[in-house]
Amino acid sequence: MDYFPQVYDEFSKDGSRKPDFDFSDGLRKKIGNQVVESAKNAIKIVGVWETVGFHAEGMLGESLEFHNAELSNRVAYGYHALGLDERRTPFKPTLWQWPKGYEVRTDGKGLQGMKQLWFSGVHSDVGGGHYDPACSDISLAWMLAQCSKDKKLAFTDEDPRRPDDPDEYYLLPDRMKKNTMTEWTSLKHQPENDPKDSLYDSITDYIGGIFSEDRKAFPLERTNERIHRSIRNRDLKAWRCPMLDGKNQGNSWSLKVPSKQGNVLMEAEPDQEADEIENKYIGRIRPAPGSKGAQN
Repeated sequence: MDYFPQVYDEFSKDGSRKPDFDFSDGLRKKIGNQVVESAKNAIKIVGVWETVGFHAEGMLGESLEFHNAELSNRVAYGYHALGLDERRTPFKPTLWQWPKGYEVRTDGKGLQGMKQLWFSGVHSDVGGGHYDPACSDISLAWMLAQCSKDKKLAFTDEDPRRPDDPDEYYLLPDRMKKNTMTEWTSLKHQPENDPKDSLYDSITDYIGGIFSEDRKAFPLERTNERIHRSIRNRDLKAWRCPMLDGKNQGNSWSLKVPSKQGNVLMEAEPDQEADEIENKYIGRIRPAPGSKGAQN
């Protein structure tokens, strides 16, 4: 990682935009024997929450942006969680695009799958950090399920130093009894704010709300956008959604602003293995210190 800034600088200036671009002679000489050619094929999963193209867009002169929005075919799987309710312009998401003309290889190499799902909540609800984890628990459970499916990744569900102490579970282990909860009941209302929020937090939120716009689905082609099934557990009359009009037919949800690709957002297709893993975590994710429900 010592040379990452220099490598990225050369990559971003490469007109071909290919993931297997060649280093310049000068950079290759500088890096020397630290160049590992096999690393080009080492990325199994890219999992992200609420990825924005600019940080603090239009503020403080920052210009951090993505080189392009296409998911590299050097990545095997890509998973992106997005927030339905975020309206602040600086947090406008940058959605991936499936590489144009690319077809999945039958030998298991290269890009195998890309999922981008919309979840209830704003930026910190979906990506984590909000006082009330009602929404971030859902996107976390989904990401865990996608990465665990087919044994792509394994997760430590407990503190190995205290395997028999239920208070040390981070995520409940498989040996626990079957989860009787089947719905994310916490979506009956908007997540609570921290009662300890300062005046500064309130002012910041207010200013952020001035520069705002409703999010829209399908801003680009080949994004493979879907909505998470937990939308069924949301009371859209009590907690209105700026993207949806509250109407649905089966697994399709009507958009307030139709896109060129249609006027509905479909739920993600059922996936028995991943859905069962996800269901295990409903109501069972341990609150982080300082968040609602945590034992501080």
